[in-house]
Amino acid sequence: MLRARDLFFFLFFIFLTVPIGLSAGTEDSLAVSRVSSWDQGSVNYRHPPYQQIEAWRSNPRYNYDRDAGPGFWNYLMSRVLQWFLSSVGGRSWVFYLFLGIGGLFVLYLIIKILGIPVSGLLVLSRPHESSGLQFREDEQDYSSEKLIEMFKMFRENGAYREAVRVLFLLYLKELHERGLVVVRRFKTNHDYFREIKLQPEKELFRKRMRLFDFVWYGHADISSHQFHHVEKAFVNVIERRGAS
Repeated sequence: MLRARDLFFFLFFIFLTVPIGLSAGTEDSLAVSRVSSWDQGSVNYRHPPYQQIEAWRSNPRYNYDRDAGPGFWNYLMSRVLQWFLSSVGGRSWVFYLFLGIGGLFVLYLIIKILGIPVSGLLVLSRPHESSGLQFREDEQDYSSEKLIEMFKMFRENGAYREAVRVLFLLYLKELHERGLVVVRRFKTNHDYFREIKLQPEKELFRKRMRLFDFVWYGHADISSHQFHHVEKAFVNVIERRGAS
């Protein structure tokens, strides 16, 4: 049976030896990994490039903090975007539906104000060649006399495909002068077809439009005999314009 005196000597031995062992281990570890807390070496001080700094300071491209700030439209768009992002949180799908309808309505009003037909806008977004006649920027300024001169030149040189295109342009100018259509850029020949109200003229336009589509957009190299049949379809345009 363990006596009280033996227990006392055992505990005294434990409390005496354990701190000594811990302190010895700590001193050994510090002795191994002891480093200097301060660097006593010399410092190589580099002088800043004062001349380069002055050149940068005098250059207005580096005055980022002196900008005039965003313009009126940038500020307005940022405010609208900030309002939109702060107000759409937690909305139902009905809100987004009406928001999309409202956006499309605003886009439609802008297109109508600019005078761009909706069908013409869709034609411009197509990656392939459309079946609608488009005026080039220079051709819009061409007078009828200039187009007649081009038509005669193409016909005499055997460029019948180009001659058919100019002939159709003359026909559109005639319809514009008669008040049946309004010639504008971005409008297709299908827009002009829907714009014509007189049924006989509408059927005549359909016939001439099909001939033009076949020759021009079909890249057809027609012969002089075939071109003669095309001229018959546009005979009144040629006679009234004096292009015979």
